Amino acid sequence: MTNTVKDDVNKLFERIITGNLRNLRPRIESGWEMTLPLGEIVARSTLQAEAQTAVDLGICAIPYLIPFVTNENIAIRYVAIFALEQITGEKASVPYFNREIASANVSHAIQRWLTWYDNAIHGNNS
Repeated sequence: MTNTVKDDVNKLFERIITGNLRNLRPRIESGWEMTLPLGEIVARSTLQAEAQTAVDLGICAIPYLIPFVTNENIAIRYVAIFALEQITGEKASVPYFNREIASANVSHAIQRWLTWYDNAIHGNNS
């Protein structure tokens, strides 16, 4: 199952990178807009709908989402951060538009998610 989860997460981000989004756009798009790597502009609500793919995968997706948190493209980072926050309930305290991907806040957020994941798979989360 793990390989399938990894593949599903990678396919999600491939769709975002190529702009080949699933037809999940809400009837009314809302929120700020971001530019995908190939130039398409999408609203926050569209990115959240795409992120739902990873959220639906649950805790198994966490280790595969983590590398995308430090992606250069802020739309990709947003989807990864949003999905991780939804899965874990742990807010990142990382500004979505933060271009400083190596910041202490990002490192701290990643560590919190990994700790949450470790506790969840070992039965230590409440």
